[in-house]
Amino acid sequence: MSNMSMVMEMMGEKPPSVGGTPSWVFQTGEGVDATWHADYNENRYWVDSTEYSALADFFTNLGITFTRASAGNFTGSNGLVQTESSNDVGRLNYTAVASPVAMGLMMEPAATNLYVQSENLGATWIHADSSSDLDATTAPDGTSTADRLKPNPDGNPNDVYQSVSATTGVNYTMSAFLKDDGSGFAYLTWYQDGSNTATAVFDLSLGTITQENVEGTATVTSSGIEEYDDGWWRCHMVAIVADTTPLALIGTIQNGTPVYVNGRPAEDTSAGEDIFVWGAMIELGATGPNSYVKSTTTQGTRAAEVCVSTFADTPNVPFKNWSTTVGAMVAEWTQGDVVDATLKYVYAIQDAGDDDDESVTCLVSTNDIQAGTTDAGTASLIEITDAAARNTKVRSAVSWSNNDTAHVVDGGTVGTDDTATIPVCTRMFIGDNSGADVTFRGRGIGHMAYFNIKPSDADLDTLSAL
Repeated sequence: MSNMSMVMEMMGEKPPSVGGTPSWVFQTGEGVDATWHADYNENRYWVDSTEYSALADFFTNLGITFTRASAGNFTGSNGLVQTESSNDVGRLNYTAVASPVAMGLMMEPAATNLYVQSENLGATWIHADSSSDLDATTAPDGTSTADRLKPNPDGNPNDVYQSVSATTGVNYTMSAFLKDDGSGFAYLTWYQDGSNTATAVFDLSLGTITQENVEGTATVTSSGIEEYDDGWWRCHMVAIVADTTPLALIGTIQNGTPVYVNGRPAEDTSAGEDIFVWGAMIELGATGPNSYVKSTTTQGTRAAEVCVSTFADTPNVPFKNWSTTVGAMVAEWTQGDVVDATLKYVYAIQDAGDDDDESVTCLVSTNDIQAGTTDAGTASLIEITDAAARNTKVRSAVSWSNNDTAHVVDGGTVGTDDTATIPVCTRMFIGDNSGADVTFRGRGIGHMAYFNIKPSDADLDTLSAL
């Protein structure tokens, strides 16, 4: 080992291999480099001994086709909400605080914003004991399009709302970007005649949820608040509605544990106890909020993203340098709000059918991560318990050979299976398992790497460590 290599290893850095592989590429303890490695966090890629600095070049050289038949929003490296206006272009997502942190490649299902005029309280919205100043401050996307919601100080609920067509008994995620302007608190409410309501109250100074309240047969499944720059918070509530035409309310309140009048938060307010509102959204499902979808006079939509590889140069091979007998995959992602036990795919390497009868997969649910192989319909998935919080990074590493599969998460205990046989795989999906519907619900996939050897369990453990 050279003196420079010794110094770099003492500093905790990996020196370049003899072949000139970049130091950031994952490597086993025996010095074997990843066959390919996508570092979506830093927008750098390694395929077939070549480094690329563009996502599109990585997709092309690995044989990946990426599609999304619409524009899509994401948070950029400057912390602002941005729009990728071109179809079929991947989005690299960041946290939205003053010093943004990369979260990686976004893979989202199709979504519809059931609100209209999501950035304009002056149209369609009905004001209840409140009024609005339009375009009153800078919004999370850097434009002067955020509105001020002002209460009428009369002790009644002070909010704006729209009527939404909904299905009873299923979850919807309501969200809005909110900022304090004297009030200190805000709320989101599903409301129907005061008898069936679901409410979450948010502290816009501390960034906390101060109350969840239900009346009648409505249900609050979960709620959350995420920090954005310049005092903004994206607040959300997942709830099961109890009526087909509920009202979806956004309100200002000066108390984190308010009293309720006819099912709505109400306190005596004073002039100047206002909030700023921007980017209101309602989407079907319990795994939001997903990326913001703007609406104007009609409901806004975002198409599903599909990312699939089929290496055309070699039929029946999912990507370059695939081994039919041994292998390992490492995947790192930032956890989203997975609030049910349904497994969501991070990736699926599978046969040509729209199922997992022949596959190598990594799946995540509320409390666990499963990865392994399935051959002839017999699954050998190794389950690791891991209940990661939203915006928390998770790394899974799985290896396989005949009758020898291993899986480990975040440098923990390695799980093994000595009965697994090797599947025949012809394609790889990132973010789902068939292309029919993207099921991944993370904030972004930060790393993916493939080895066409089977590392030792000790090496696999090291590769999984964050």
